[in-house]
Amino acid sequence: MSIQDEIDWQVRLINRLMASPCTALERMYHLYLLLQNQYYRLLVQSEEQFGFDQFQKLTFVGLRDLAEKDYRLRFLAMHGTGTAFSRTGYLEGRIAPKASLEKNHDLLHAVLGAYWKYLRNEHLRETPNQRVPAMNALLRALDQLMAQKPTSDRRHHRLAIVAHFIKRPWSAEPENRAGPYRFFTLRSELAQAAIALQATLERWPRLATWVRGIDGAANELHAPPEVFASCYRACARAGIVREHEIR
Repeated sequence: MSIQDEIDWQVRLINRLMASPCTALERMYHLYLLLQNQYYRLLVQSEEQFGFDQFQKLTFVGLRDLAEKDYRLRFLAMHGTGTAFSRTGYLEGRIAPKASLEKNHDLLHAVLGAYWKYLRNEHLRETPNQRVPAMNALLRALDQLMAQKPTSDRRHHRLAIVAHFIKRPWSAEPENRAGPYRFFTLRSELAQAAIALQATLERWPRLATWVRGIDGAANELHAPPEVFASCYRACARAGIVREHEIR
């Protein structure tokens, strides 16, 4: 449903209740609004949340996973309501690299597959959406679509993916303090994620067109920059040479 569809049916419902009050319907509507509010809080950093830490807690527990499987809606939200002009010029898509090639494939295929549908304007078609092709075919299709678009074309926003490696505090949880030296667990996780990302880019070289940068995400005080040094060197060897920040 579009935002306009959501507004329209709620306006019709309120007019219906004003014309003919119904206690049961009013309670159902109230419950719906409460559930929508909770859903909203899980998906975005709302006005009642302060700082990245509160938002990050929702990502660690996996509550957002189901809602994040379809990235097409995000591209449409960033595009705006105009059908022929995107209000966004360039979009930085942030992903957290996974610990295996298979999981990285699934994540990147979901993101780029949704972008492929967005570029083909499938959200404007009445016919069912075409199935997203396999990774190699998808990357070739994306290359063809982008080759047809001049830099000044604003009918769609352009996507660049940045791999965000997550910082974890050394002293917060007992499992984070395990190992023979400080940040041993985090270093191990970063090494595994960097190796998996490198293997992913070697398996599908065309992904280098889309995965364009790396970053260390989360609270700045959770881990020093040097913990990420070996991870970043591995990414540089994999061809990701743009570092947003080393913090």
